[in-house]
Amino acid sequence: ATAALVALAALRAPELIAWQQTQAGVKPGFRGTPTERLGTWIARTLPANAVVMDRQPWELRFYAPSSVKTVAIPYVDDVRTTLGIAYWYGVTHIVPDPARPELTAYLERLGPGVSRLAAPVPVYAIDWSAIPHGDVVLPHQTTDARDDFGAATAADERGASRGS
Repeated sequence: ATAALVALAALRAPELIAWQQTQAGVKPGFRGTPTERLGTWIARTLPANAVVMDRQPWELRFYAPSSVKTVAIPYVDDVRTTLGIAYWYGVTHIVPDPARPELTAYLERLGPGVSRLAAPVPVYAIDWSAIPHGDVVLPHQTTDARDDFGAATAADERGASRGS
């Protein structure tokens, strides 16, 4: 019975999709949500070993290539702590979210080590070697997280050693 249902769905997929889009009020020619478009852009643009920090990484994970890792933006008010956690996980790109206004403001300033990419939604590339000293702090610490781990590539080395 399951095989028959799957076969029916496969045969009638275009008709089912059209019906679903009509019922949901989707305009003809609409191609995906912002997250779907971002996933497609990531597949075409970012390196296979990219690590993207996003507020809802599980949704982005569904559309991004399997080689690209996703990390959640933590719920903290201190941008330095957010950056510390991003550094810890080897984040290479950040997708800001209005629910984290401090992080969004930090990224939009385009300070040293931050560059905005031409993506369907705001995406910022992070160069850890250029982020100002003191801007990257792990929770419950007061010194720059990069002091604890040496070179600016320490996050990449940790990520590779943990198999993430």
